[in-house]
Amino acid sequence: METRVFRTNLKCASCVAKLAPVLNADPRITSWSVQIEDDRKPLTVTGLNVGSDLVTSMPDKAGFKPLEEIGHTALPSASDATQVPVLPWYKTYFPILLILAYLAAFCLSGCFSKPQYIVV
Repeated sequence: METRVFRTNLKCASCVAKLAPVLNADPRITSWSVQIEDDRKPLTVTGLNVGSDLVTSMPDKAGFKPLEEIGHTALPSASDATQVPVLPWYKTYFPILLILAYLAAFCLSGCFSKPQYIVV
């Protein structure tokens, strides 16, 4: 998955409506959006193997064109994800077990000792 952002010459919601069927028709594009309120009118396209040449040619079919690429982000796919090692339970809870052992030792040492009274 990758995301590409382009500055466009889109001006209004009807321009976006003309572009929508062209972008929705391509199966490689999973999502897209246009921010008309922004001065750059960025077109954000996310999908599989979405190259700049694909995005550049598609809006031409609707009568609009991206002026320049603003950003590009390649998102890792599920197969590229690194596996997080699973720790055994005793390593996960070691700090809590250490505190409980300390408190148990403190309580037990006080429970079994004989009380010492100070006689004045």
